Amino acid sequence: MANSPPSINWQRVIGKLTYSAMRWMVNKRGVDRNDPIIRGISPGDLAQEAVVEVIEKYAELSKTGTEEEFLKMAHRIMWHDFLDLVKTKEYRARERLDEQESEREEEFGEAEKQLQELEDADVIKEFYAIAGDDQELKDYIDAVVELGLYKREAIADILGVSAQEVTNRQRRLNYKYLKKEKKRRE
Repeated sequence: MANSPPSINWQRVIGKLTYSAMRWMVNKRGVDRNDPIIRGISPGDLAQEAVVEVIEKYAELSKTGTEEEFLKMAHRIMWHDFLDLVKTKEYRARERLDEQESEREEEFGEAEKQLQELEDADVIKEFYAIAGDDQELKDYIDAVVELGLYKREAIADILGVSAQEVTNRQRRLNYKYLKKEKKRRE
């Protein structure tokens, strides 16, 4: 850029423009920050194309203007290029597909959660039947199945008992379970 005024630092201009383009791609379009590319165009590509366009179309500005004037013009051109890029039919169609995929993932996650709740309910029913009238064992079952606690100390904290009492309840439940299984096999 030999014909440019000495007041323009081209690395700084390209850097600022690239940073702006990356922010737009990430913030406005949800593009991955580590791979911010839309339709094969990177933030650096947008910045370089804007600089070239200012130099070609606004030759007088690129020769006599200040860095700030040049940056403003390139920034405006780059913004319009970015809008053109994201408004294309191909991009919008892909964006709609991404939204639909996201909705399907949410629906799948919800269905998976409901299935887990049903499975948990079945497990609770089965172990409640084993526990019988023993409310202490039912409390232990709830702590494990409903709250997802597995560490003896965490279960003890929730139930307000000692860790040894949790071990005792676990042993009682195991004993009742094995007794039931033995009857079932006979």
